[in-house]
Amino acid sequence: MPLLICFGFFLLDDPFAIFFKDDSLVESSEDVMKTRHYLRTCKDEGYSAFIFGNSRTHGFRATDWQKHIGPQPVYHFGAPGESLLNIRKKIELIQERGGLKNALIIIDAGILENTDNAHPFYKGPVYNHTPMTSDISTFAFYSNYVRYYFDDFFFLKHIVYKITHRYQASWMEKAFKEPLAQAPDFVSHSYESLADSLIETDFKEYKRVFHPDYSVLQRKPLSVSPKDMAHLRKIHELLRAEAVDYKVVVPADFMGAQLNRQVYDSLRSVLKDHLYDFSTFDKMRKDSSLNYENLHFTVRAGALMLDSMYSVNKSR
Repeated sequence: MPLLICFGFFLLDDPFAIFFKDDSLVESSEDVMKTRHYLRTCKDEGYSAFIFGNSRTHGFRATDWQKHIGPQPVYHFGAPGESLLNIRKKIELIQERGGLKNALIIIDAGILENTDNAHPFYKGPVYNHTPMTSDISTFAFYSNYVRYYFDDFFFLKHIVYKITHRYQASWMEKAFKEPLAQAPDFVSHSYESLADSLIETDFKEYKRVFHPDYSVLQRKPLSVSPKDMAHLRKIHELLRAEAVDYKVVVPADFMGAQLNRQVYDSLRSVLKDHLYDFSTFDKMRKDSSLNYENLHFTVRAGALMLDSMYSVNKSR
């Protein structure tokens, strides 16, 4: 009986938002949420331009890209902990439904080190990918969440909170943040978030409020794995077969190293003129105000890269 009660709360309240919810008690998997939303809306919205990659895709705004590709419906299909396998599977998912005309793909060290989602860092509810966008079975996918639910008494914290409506930070905060805690209201016609507003208008205040970490990331892949090379070739074939206008972006890490020559040559051998390497883009590498912290670049940096890529195309 107790086990049935636990599973009842797991299924009916959907704390990880894997069944039906569009919000979750814990930080959810963007891959799960975005895949479900795409399948719900693709027919009505008619998306024809897609952005693929990891969480750094948030630096590319649809409106900035539309300045170059026209007023096409854009869908952000990036997710934290992405791999080339996930990008390939998403392209296949989209092409089964038709309409892919433009693609913007981020490839960076995080993606290249996470071959087939095997890297130990990218584990947990936030990094889970659906069976449709990875090689995980449906059984294994849901089993992972059952395991998370019973790990470290998460189930008990969840049930107690739902019954009592009282958040006990000392006991629950490692499992989930206080659901009723609201971020300060932010309304602006010029900026999408408080972080965007401050980083553009008052960088000193941005650092005071958000305490960004600008330490240099020590990540520099020395090669592209054979599995990832196979995924790259398949991605290129899929996009070429449908005459998709696509661009692959290697963004700079803040104060990071240039892309390894062997890695660049491997990517270039498959992607050819579709590859745009910004790993030596000093304006982005050295200007902290173009980076929210040491990993994620701002929308202004994203717009600079888009302008650069499309100006190169016009000059060819």
